[in-house]
Amino acid sequence: VTLKLAITLDGRVAAAGGDARWITGSAARRMAHALRDVCDAVLVGAGTVRADDPRLTCRLRGSRDPIRVVLVGPTLALPRDARVLAPGGPPTWVIAPRTAPASRIAALRRAGAEPILLPARRGRVPFGAVAHALGARGITSLLVEGGGGVAAAALQSRCVDRLVLLVAPALLGGDGVPAIASLGLTRVADAI
Repeated sequence: VTLKLAITLDGRVAAAGGDARWITGSAARRMAHALRDVCDAVLVGAGTVRADDPRLTCRLRGSRDPIRVVLVGPTLALPRDARVLAPGGPPTWVIAPRTAPASRIAALRRAGAEPILLPARRGRVPFGAVAHALGARGITSLLVEGGGGVAAAALQSRCVDRLVLLVAPALLGGDGVPAIASLGLTRVADAI
């Protein structure tokens, strides 16, 4: 599992208003696409899909697209016109709690996505369970590109093998969106 974050010097992934294009430059974007090219799957959360509408494809000449994986909460709040659900692209797997509404699961199937329903805790599928389920489906390399919540969940699960930080020479300050959501740590000795 590789966690990739494009951040500012002060650890922000977006400005306070949500603007995140482009934190880094073209060289960093090429590197991110090269990471997609060598991974079996790329994973983001529903918040990233809603905010950025990513394609999650590899746009380097001669490259291949990874399987797209989207983590969603119990309401499956994904836009119907999201690019990850558009026909003709690489497969999209949507990981959702088993308690998700059947009508929304059916809508995802009609859109061409493959729902993967897993047990949840407090409405969220634990990241360790996500990694295990993807491994059971043959995924041996996963690139995590989600926002702060997904990054925190991946780190807390202790599933992350490699961290790739693409750091821009910019500052957004304390009102910018943090790269990693709260980890609940109270001591430096507990740092990941």
